[in-house]
Amino acid sequence: MQSWRRRVGQPYPARIQSYTPNSGNLTELFRFDPARFGYLTPPPTPPFTIDEEGSGVIEITRIVKAAPWFTPNRRYYLGTAQAHAAWSITTGTRAPHT
Repeated sequence: MQSWRRRVGQPYPARIQSYTPNSGNLTELFRFDPARFGYLTPPPTPPFTIDEEGSGVIEITRIVKAAPWFTPNRRYYLGTAQAHAAWSITTGTRAPHT
């Protein structure tokens, strides 16, 4: 499992991919929403920035098999995301993008 963090200023959304060594397959599992974080053009939607990160992904398929929304023959994952926003906690206003 690979976690790709977007470098500050990079115009592509961060994503998490799964790599299968035996076949060489690289499968995208998650991608940050380009409508919020930008993708070349348009730029990010305020207050979001182009500095997001995804990591800590685990497969939870066996854990959720009893859930009413479970669909057989699918895999389920749980991941973490750091979605940075240009927002000032102290003033409650949007900070300029840097």
